[in-house]
Amino acid sequence: MRRRLVLAAAAATVALPAATAGAATSYPESTDYPITNLRATDPQSGLTPCSTRYEQVAHPVPEADKPVEEAIKQAFNPSQAWALGETLAVVTEPEGDPLDPADQPVIRVKFPQNPTGTAGDVAPRAGGGFLAPMFEGGADRACLHYKVRFPDAFGFTNGGRLPGLYGGSATTGANEQESGGFTLRTAWREDGQGELVEYIVNGGADARYGLSVGSDRWMWDTGRWHTVEQEVVLNEPGKPDGIARVWVDGQPMVEQTDIVFRQSGDTMIDGLLFEVFFDDRKANISTPEEERLYFTDIRLYAGGTGGQTAEERKQWGEGDGEGSGYGQETPQGGGDD
Repeated sequence: MRRRLVLAAAAATVALPAATAGAATSYPESTDYPITNLRATDPQSGLTPCSTRYEQVAHPVPEADKPVEEAIKQAFNPSQAWALGETLAVVTEPEGDPLDPADQPVIRVKFPQNPTGTAGDVAPRAGGGFLAPMFEGGADRACLHYKVRFPDAFGFTNGGRLPGLYGGSATTGANEQESGGFTLRTAWREDGQGELVEYIVNGGADARYGLSVGSDRWMWDTGRWHTVEQEVVLNEPGKPDGIARVWVDGQPMVEQTDIVFRQSGDTMIDGLLFEVFFDDRKANISTPEEERLYFTDIRLYAGGTGGQTAEERKQWGEGDGEGSGYGQETPQGGGDD
């Protein structure tokens, strides 16, 4: 079972969950559905950011004058958390960086330089996070909004993970999992390329390492705030008709319309997986210098005016999702959890 800390023990020294070779090969794969493909979006496709089409259900704002464990607990009420006291802090004035554009406290994630070990040693991942159920009773359509800032001279190295939505068992490939869960997280790759990392039923053989889609669609710039939105529309059980979408700074970057997130109607979208770490766990590679990331203005949405399914967009006169502005691309395998 995947190792995580409850909040009461979050200040202890903890390594983030990590995959092992044996566990990775046990990741469930479905032979009942075709492997999903990425559908590119045209900026003029009428694909509007999900926050404009859903109702806001949560806008958690942690308090900066409290210990981080208490601030995160009060704001997000997470079911699980890890390494909060070591790597996360809630601040009002990021060191040497512009203030949060939303005028709210900022969650700072700190990555120590070469946290343990010597060159070539495999070390615990530098990072931290929490799992926060945010949709009471679950949702079949949901939207996540947040702002992220990579400081000037941020070292992207071999890539890393950013927050995203999850459902069910919050599968990340770290250990043997039942197929009753999924996660979708935005991420960064070397040189700052953006991507979406998916753990889904019909991801094919590479899904056990995280299916990488949309790489090179956008770049994460350093020294400024980015606004990220992620939308999930669950599939009908038995059909590959789930949807995943990503917007960066208001522009559509990724749309997939053939995903199998679940095989049972019991699996719903549950909430926020705030898990931030560098992919590489080798000392002197993952963080050769101390690094920091900043997050703020986290909002979650559900309900509202719909998920812009292919049928809905056809009714709105926005095309059938198969015409001009769309292309096919084969996703790639991602990291190891």
